[in-house]
Amino acid sequence: MQITITQKEYEAISFARSEIQSLIEAADDKEYLKSATDAESQLYSILDKFKKAKSKNNTLKIIKKEVKKQCPHISDNIAMKHARQILKEYKKGK
Repeated sequence: MQITITQKEYEAISFARSEIQSLIEAADDKEYLKSATDAESQLYSILDKFKKAKSKNNTLKIIKKEVKKQCPHISDNIAMKHARQILKEYKKGK
């Protein structure tokens, strides 16, 4: 599974990691709350991308399994290539 993230999302992860230590001190200023809210938004974006990628991966595995049922003699790599093509064609048809 491959996921790409933006630089801003990467910075949000770094921010969240460093802020865990700061949370112990429980600062209540508005600037902190704004930064934390922004970081939370970016982390949700990463989670959303992860969920979409995982769902696509699971769908490809199911399609690959069906391709292998129909053509048990083909290799796993070829079956996955066919699965990707089938999914691509399916998405075009929507």
